[in-house]
Order: sequence, then structure tokens, then C-alpha cells
Amino acid sequence: LCCLPTELGDAACVATGGGFSCPQCGATFSSRSHLSAHRRLVHRWKGGQHQCRFCPYTSDRTNVARHERVHTREKPFWCQMCGSAFSQKTSLVEHQRRHSGERPFGCEMCGQRFPAANQLVRHMRKHTDGRPYVCGVCGKSFAKKGDLVAHGCVH
Repeated sequence: LCCLPTELGDAACVATGGGFSCPQCGATFSSRSHLSAHRRLVHRWKGGQHQCRFCPYTSDRTNVARHERVHTREKPFWCQMCGSAFSQKTSLVEHQRRHSGERPFGCEMCGQRFPAANQLVRHMRKHTDGRPYVCGVCGKSFAKKGDLVAHGCVH
């Protein structure tokens, strides 16, 4: 199948006998450029991205390699203190903080400290009624980080 844009903007599919296959849906195309156009139009693919060998996930090379470990269950990062293994380097770093007692993320409201940023965000919900992202200028709080970033344009 080949999905091409119609005058109305939606995709119309026609049979082709091409040699370039779409990794997301299996559609085949006679040229690489037609395949790329299909992926951009139908799957919202951005050129230069890489795709997971196991699912439709696309991103840059580093993120895809990291993501593929979910499928392969590869855990190349080992804790030298206890032998625990992790698929992400950041998970190993957070784990090692348990051994060292390091807690670099501190709550500005009560002083409690945490080994991981996501634990601080979860804790902040206690102080902010579910809105852990607080503007440092005016004190307004937000449930989503993106909303805080957008709010920053106000100041």
C-alpha cells in the first residue's frame, strides 16, 4: 500500500510493488524518497530520526539505543557495590546514591532531601496541592512543567 495525500488532506492508499518498506505499517514504495514522504505524512516522522528495531518508536540514535533496552532487557550498567544491574545509566547513578547517602535534590519549603529529582517532584505535590512546579518570581504553581515554562514568558 502507498498512502498519498488527497486534495482534502487525508491519505488515500493504493497498491504498489515497490522495494522500500515502511517499518511502521509495512507499506512498500518504489523509492526511498517516497517512503520518507509517506513516513512524514502518515506517521509524523521527522527526517534524521532512527527507529526502534522492535516497535514504531523513533528518536535520535542515543534515545533509540536506550529505548531498545526495554525490549532486549539488556542491563549494561552494574553497581560495583552490590551487583545490581540497570538498563539506564541514570538509574545506576540514582541507585548508587542509596549506598552513598547522597541526596542532592532538596525541598525549598521544608528542607527534606531526595536522591532523585522525580522523588522531589512527587514530594512537592504535598506542599502545592498537586502543583509541584512553582514560579520562582511570583510563586504561582503548576501541575505541568510545560505550563510553568510558558508562564515564564509573562515575567
